[in-house]
Amino acid sequence: MGLHMDPEPGATGAERGGSVDAGGHMSRSHGGEGLGREAYRALYDNSPDGVLFTIPDGRVLAANPAACEILGRSEEEIRALGRQGLADP
Repeated sequence: MGLHMDPEPGATGAERGGSVDAGGHMSRSHGGEGLGREAYRALYDNSPDGVLFTIPDGRVLAANPAACEILGRSEEEIRALGRQGLADP
């Protein structure tokens, strides 16, 4: 299992074709093509890889169940710590 952080520091969700709101809800712009919101949510929720949605200032907007398991923390704890609180010095 791995932990994936923001692969494109500084890029917004819109630049990657989607977005995450302050509550951690994902949306994807796909012009009626491709997977729907439910499919993306299922991928996020059921991925064996840890996924964190972060923003450039270091806040964590959401953590999937695998990330919580890998880090041994609840999503609320991960969000409160932010990226800096999760990284080893």
